[in-house]
Amino acid sequence: MPKLSDRTPDTSLQSELNPLTNPALERNLGRWAQVYFSNPPGKRERAVSKLLQEIKRESFGELADEIICPACQHKNSPSYKFCGRCGGALKPVLPTSNANPHFTTIRVPVEGPRDPAQAPLPQFENDLQWLRDKTFRSMDASDAPEWKGWKYLVGG
Repeated sequence: MPKLSDRTPDTSLQSELNPLTNPALERNLGRWAQVYFSNPPGKRERAVSKLLQEIKRESFGELADEIICPACQHKNSPSYKFCGRCGGALKPVLPTSNANPHFTTIRVPVEGPRDPAQAPLPQFENDLQWLRDKTFRSMDASDAPEWKGWKYLVGG
């Protein structure tokens, strides 16, 4: 007498061969469809199993090349500059030295205090005062903010 298990297909095998439940097959959906529909119903499971083994062999070599996002630990393709999940930078951006060959950057030591609070006043104090006066003269009463006191909104 045949057992019930002989007539019931193995659900774990079916879920492994289903692209909706297997991410490896989902990523290779075109290949899965070609194998699935080009084989007769009796040979589909075996053909898809063979495809799955082939995909696993191929992806084994790719795993070493994947870049892991330092922010969210998501695995990304080596061609990505930013994480596909969180958008974080995958590779540190290094400044290029001498990006424009026509210009050269020269660093000159600065004399005097580096703290702006300790910096001396401008030599042309009259020019500074002239600029202040000119700025305040150009402002008329319409430019000044209008202050009418406090306003409260009380709800109940």
